[in-house]
Amino acid sequence: MLTLYIQSKTQTIVTKDKRTATTYCVDADQSGVRRDLHDLPVMYEIEGLKIFDARKNRPALVPLPPHVCDALLKYLRSYHAREDWSFDCLSLANLVAGLPTYPKHLLWRFWNKIPMKFGPLTYQQVKPGDVVLLMKKNTFHHAAINIGDDLYVSVWGAGGDLEFASLRMMERAYGSIQILRATPRG
Repeated sequence: MLTLYIQSKTQTIVTKDKRTATTYCVDADQSGVRRDLHDLPVMYEIEGLKIFDARKNRPALVPLPPHVCDALLKYLRSYHAREDWSFDCLSLANLVAGLPTYPKHLLWRFWNKIPMKFGPLTYQQVKPGDVVLLMKKNTFHHAAINIGDDLYVSVWGAGGDLEFASLRMMERAYGSIQILRATPRG
């Protein structure tokens, strides 16, 4: 079992494509040893995952939707700590949605978009397990998965690792002016 603790403390990361972003620090506890998530080796045989939101006084268990938990476990088993440049934020969103990997220019063949900012959808309507796409000038920049309480999980940059951030942190990092909730095409 791997337990992640999302801290209120933030860190500045530099992605492989040289973009800087602010994310929450994450401690990982595996077998009673607690350390930074990014310091853990590849976890081929991880059996389960729990995430605690420790941004407030008392850590609270994050009730992950089963499909999100399964996708995060698959990511941790297959991509964590490997710097696989073929895996990025959209790859994680596809993994959560059960979609195949494809080039970014085919994004709209696989996803329906629902405007969120300056549109009919409000931030409160985004539910745990929903995928959001950050856009700038109608160009896709980032994908993340809502896990509740304005907390999103994603892979930042090609070959990046799991990162946790608020929607505002992601907006700042990508200079996004439009946020879309995306649902897989059926």
